[in-house]
Amino acid sequence: METASELLLSMLKEKYDFEMDRKKSYDESVSTPITLVSFLIAGIFYSLIDEDMIDLNQHMEFIRISILIPMGVFCILTFIKLYKVYVSPNVFYKSFPSTKDVISDYKNLADYKEIKGPEESKPLEELFTENMIDWYQDCNEQNCKANDIRMNALYQSKTLIGIAFIFGIILLIFIGLVKSNVL
Repeated sequence: METASELLLSMLKEKYDFEMDRKKSYDESVSTPITLVSFLIAGIFYSLIDEDMIDLNQHMEFIRISILIPMGVFCILTFIKLYKVYVSPNVFYKSFPSTKDVISDYKNLADYKEIKGPEESKPLEELFTENMIDWYQDCNEQNCKANDIRMNALYQSKTLIGIAFIFGIILLIFIGLVKSNVL
């Protein structure tokens, strides 16, 4: 039968694994948003250099610029949010102490037990388990904060991509109408 500290330790291990899986999923999700924003930027450049789009009258030029500016702004904002997801300096993950530190802690606990005597101190395994619980708790706290920051930034970047795509669709319709001489 598991003791309360062993049960707590196993729960904290599961939480640690969960947060590391979240981190991995954010690390792996980089390609799709970047690709989508690249398509949007390609659309902006196309509408800026296309011959049919250059010789527009004043009203059509105003419409084109009215579509391109917000689309470009949303693309820039998306890149800023994606930066927060992937390379933000404010997001860092905590890990366990180095092997050397773990062994040192274990030796210090063993020395403490010898000084206190077996009657006055807890068993060495229990003391070490308490240390492990503290390590997991510190790691989980920091890693959860880091993943939450990345999750919010990723959600915001996806929202901005969606808004930019709405402008992209409007731009595509506008280009189609200009090329077919409807406008």
